Amino acid sequence: YTQPIVTYVGEDASEQFLHCMIQEQGHIQTILKSIQPLNLSPEEEQEYDSTPQCCICEQLFSLYDEKYGTVVRHHNHLTGKFIGTAHNVCNINCKQAEFIPVVFHNLRGYDSHLIMQSVGLLKDSNIKCIANNMEKYISFSLGSLKFIDSLQFMNSSLEKLVENLKLSGDQCFKIFFEDFPNREHADLLLRKGKTLQKCRKYVDVKLAHTEKKLQKYVARPTFQRMKIFRSCGCRKQLHQSKLRTTSLLWNDLAKFLMYNYYFNHLKPTYRNNLTLLATDTDSFMYYVETQDVYRDMLQKIYLYQQIIHCLQMTEKKKIGVFKDELGGVPMKEFVALRPKMYSSIYDKNDKEINEKSCKGISRSVVKRELMHEHYKDTLLRSTQTKHTMFGLHSDHHIMYCDKITNISLSAFDDKRYWFDDGIGSVAYGHYALP
Repeated sequence: YTQPIVTYVGEDASEQFLHCMIQEQGHIQTILKSIQPLNLSPEEEQEYDSTPQCCICEQLFSLYDEKYGTVVRHHNHLTGKFIGTAHNVCNINCKQAEFIPVVFHNLRGYDSHLIMQSVGLLKDSNIKCIANNMEKYISFSLGSLKFIDSLQFMNSSLEKLVENLKLSGDQCFKIFFEDFPNREHADLLLRKGKTLQKCRKYVDVKLAHTEKKLQKYVARPTFQRMKIFRSCGCRKQLHQSKLRTTSLLWNDLAKFLMYNYYFNHLKPTYRNNLTLLATDTDSFMYYVETQDVYRDMLQKIYLYQQIIHCLQMTEKKKIGVFKDELGGVPMKEFVALRPKMYSSIYDKNDKEINEKSCKGISRSVVKRELMHEHYKDTLLRSTQTKHTMFGLHSDHHIMYCDKITNISLSAFDDKRYWFDDGIGSVAYGHYALP
């Protein structure tokens, strides 16, 4: 199926684009609804009679299948070509997708805002969306057209990536099966790559382009707020009517492992020779005064077995095992100003590497303009630095370029009590405070 490329320039480009897509939808649906009959050649008929397993589920045919005729010919409905021998149930479940994908790169951040300016004009098409918030949509559908963002997903879905690994055998999941020995539970987890999500921040955003739909959504008890964009469409945010939570969040487990290891193993071993420089949910940065910290780990393996496995690269992905971010390479300098605002220097392959992080500042600015010396000067001189960024933003799906000036580096952190040297700090409520 190929149609000539359509080019249009004008102020109503988004409206013309949607009309063209509706026409494309009609052409494609006409093709999908026309089923071509199956014509088997003598060779294909012989293949059908001699094939011992289903071409879809790859399971062997049983005597029951052969006796009661549950083995059928699986073919392509669009071309009429024979695909293979299959179970009748497998053949019925192997259906053509009911939606037509429309792929944009960075749909959520840019193109969706342009399309939404005109999507409300199509009153006869049903509109649905999967939203991050009132402005950004992961995906939305218009009739049978499903608009998706190639920037938000990988080349294959998580489920497909897992299936590709499963084809290579269980050796690809050696560590996984050690933590989940129950095969039934393991197969359930392998259906998707993500198992825990924080769902309290989920929002249910609905799009309405008719008065009837608007009244229906507003009348719901979960209705929270509404925005109108142009005169042809509006969106509503609803509370989640049902909320399912797990009894133990992943962050809680990570914090327990980190604090338990620090207070019950590292601190009793090194005492005043161990200084905690900075922390994150699942990572701690230490300054240890010792001759060789890695030799200490080998000598007291019963204390450091979680790290030893990582250094030997034998169980680097096992749950509860620590990872050395630098792979055994000593860090030369480290500066932490505030949460998510730090810089480190280390050598790798005879080259000095500078890793930086600065929350609230664009990656391009951090890469081009912020250097390790800037972090150090900010800490020692107790100063603040500001940077200006330019970016595209939207309000009611109207795109505009905005200039923003934010504090990039700052030595002032109000979450902790800082000593006079500007480097040492303790938590508020610490016993050492007056």
